[in-house]
Amino acid sequence: KKKPLFSKAQKRNVGRDADPFDWAEEWNSEEVRKLKYHRCTDLGRALLARLQRKRTAQGAFDLLLSLKAWSIHEDTALLRSGFPVRFTEEELEASGEAEGNGR
Repeated sequence: KKKPLFSKAQKRNVGRDADPFDWAEEWNSEEVRKLKYHRCTDLGRALLARLQRKRTAQGAFDLLLSLKAWSIHEDTALLRSGFPVRFTEEELEASGEAEGNGR
């Protein structure tokens, strides 16, 4: 039997008066991993509403721009693809060596 992504209490708290950060302490890495496959926009919309932003994808994008988490030229298709976008120092060094060997 699959464990639900959100508890009944979490689902009840989603709305205009809910604190969008109440759920954060209850999550573990397995639940975060599931977000790639299960898209629940209720918490995101609750956060956007609390911040008095449009509850749309554009509203979320604009929020990330204003927080300077993203640039206007952010490659959202790459982010959605699931390809890694952050690398360890060892991986960056190996790529630099490979680039130098290819010349």
